[in-house]
This record gives sequence, structure tokens and C-alpha cells, in this order.
Amino acid sequence: MLSIIQRSLLASSRSIHLSAISYAEPLRKKKIINPLTTKKQFERKVRRLEREINRLQAVPLKLKPILEQQLPPHVVRELDQRQRSITAEERTELHRMIIYLNKIWSIYKGLETREEMRRIKSVVDAQQKAMDILERDYPDLYKKAIEIDPNLIPYQVMNVKKHTAPNPSYQCPDGREQDTTKEWRL
Repeated sequence: MLSIIQRSLLASSRSIHLSAISYAEPLRKKKIINPLTTKKQFERKVRRLEREINRLQAVPLKLKPILEQQLPPHVVRELDQRQRSITAEERTELHRMIIYLNKIWSIYKGLETREEMRRIKSVVDAQQKAMDILERDYPDLYKKAIEIDPNLIPYQVMNVKKHTAPNPSYQCPDGREQDTTKEWRL
């Protein structure tokens, strides 16, 4: 019985023949591309992009207001009530703190300048030491090294600048300051 089933399976599988071409997909029609229409499409795209660029350049971008930085309307109405008055004692303490911070700032900038001058001096000393060795060992190279180059300007510091914080009571003599910020209304 088994042999009959095997023979029938072998016979049925031998009768079906498939070629490699039948596994492939059906061929699609090739599109006929007209170069004139593709050129027109490209020119339309270019014109559309140029119009968009011109439109964007004509109108400057407006920044959107940041709502987190704006005060709510009820707080704006109560602004006069929310301000604290400074007592005379607090004002003198504040003035002392300002003077103290100015002194600390000037000391810091002085130390910073001295440290920079020390570094420059150490570099100049190392350069002079190298020039002395060059003069002793290679006199012809030394002569070429000490020739003056008119394109270079020597760095020389005669005095130390003192940096202090700006004077709050100074009034600038040049014109007036104008507020040019836009007001956003929602």
C-alpha cells in the first residue's frame, strides 16, 4: 500500500514542470519620460523656492513672546503694593557691601595682572637664556636671530592697569538711551 502512495506522489511531482522565468514578477511598462516636461517641472520648483526665499527675506522674523517671563495681569496691577521699602540701616549696609565688593574686585584684578606679568617675565627670561646659549655656541645663528624684523612690534608694559567696577553715579555725556524693545500684546 505504501508503495502505491509513493508511486503516485512521484508521478504527480514529475508531471509539474516550472521554469525559472515563471518565478519572476510580471514586467512593468517603462514610463516614457519627456525631457521637456521634466525641465518645466524643475523650473517650477526653482521658481517656487525663489518666491519662498524672497518672501522670507522681505519680512523679518518676529520672535514669539515667552509667556514664562511675563507677569500675570493681577500681579502687574498689584506691583505697587508688592514693592518693599528699604530702611536707612539696610541702605547703609548695602552701600558698605558695594564698597567691600569693589575692593575685593580690584584686589583680584591686581593679582591676576601680576600673575600674567610674572608669566610673561618667565617667558622673556627663558628666551634670553636661549639667546645667550645661542650666542655662545652658534654666533652666526645668533646674528640672524637678533636681526630686527620691522613687521613685529615689541610687547612692553610700562604700568599695570587697575580694574575696578563701574561707578553707578557716573552719567554718560553721549546722548540718551532709547528703549527699542517691542511690546507684545496677546
